[in-house]
Amino acid sequence: MTAPAPDDLMLSAFLDGELDPTTMELVARRVAAEPALAARAAMFQAADRLLRQAFAVSGQSAAPLAGIVATAPRRPTSAKRAPTAGPAQTTRRGWLALAAASVAGIAVGASGWVALPAGNDRAASLAHTMAEIAEYHSIYTVEREHLAEVPAARKDHIETWLGGRLERPFKIPDLSHFELTFQGGRLLGIDRKPVAQLMYTEQNGSVIALCIVPATEDMTAIAHRATDGGVLLLGRGHGHQVLIVVGPSNNPFLDRIADALPALLFGHS
Repeated sequence: MTAPAPDDLMLSAFLDGELDPTTMELVARRVAAEPALAARAAMFQAADRLLRQAFAVSGQSAAPLAGIVATAPRRPTSAKRAPTAGPAQTTRRGWLALAAASVAGIAVGASGWVALPAGNDRAASLAHTMAEIAEYHSIYTVEREHLAEVPAARKDHIETWLGGRLERPFKIPDLSHFELTFQGGRLLGIDRKPVAQLMYTEQNGSVIALCIVPATEDMTAIAHRATDGGVLLLGRGHGHQVLIVVGPSNNPFLDRIADALPALLFGHS
């Protein structure tokens, strides 16, 4: 049995524990498998924490997430119907919009990732990072002239520049044996952390990127695989960084590149 595609109402009901046990398990699997969904669930949870703090100060009761999301237009869902929103729920709905906007970009912070039923903090942190990378990738793949900030001809500068930002030296891999051509590098920012991105293209022009993301915790043995449309993302922890490969899901080399990435970048596995 496959999990339904959760809309915001079902997702919030899941986070409030208001679905039947079977649906809870199916949605949990879906959240674990899809970084974009995991990031949205974490955003709701982080917003809910802020709301509960705000309502504790004001002396009001905070309504369940499902009750708030139920006040907005949505597609029909098989989730249990939430109660009709009252004044407190409507007020909290306004807070939710503000809180969600505040936490959308900082789901990983000083206190760590908001725990999800389907995984641990480090795994959820990796899923969130991969969701951010997927969004960046959807934008950069349509670029040609401006695919990279610094072109491949300045390879030594890219290594010095990005290695310095990461405080971890690395070497740009030659992936010609995987039929990829290095196009250059760029610097991204995710959760106030620098992210090094190395851009490659296939012979047909499709874009593959290698990403190095610093981590505050030891991410060894943490791995995640996800798809976003026709894009495949493969992430794995390597000490205090996360290494991510993102590219077309029909590329036959992505798994091999991901497996070899620590050695390709740092000279050892």
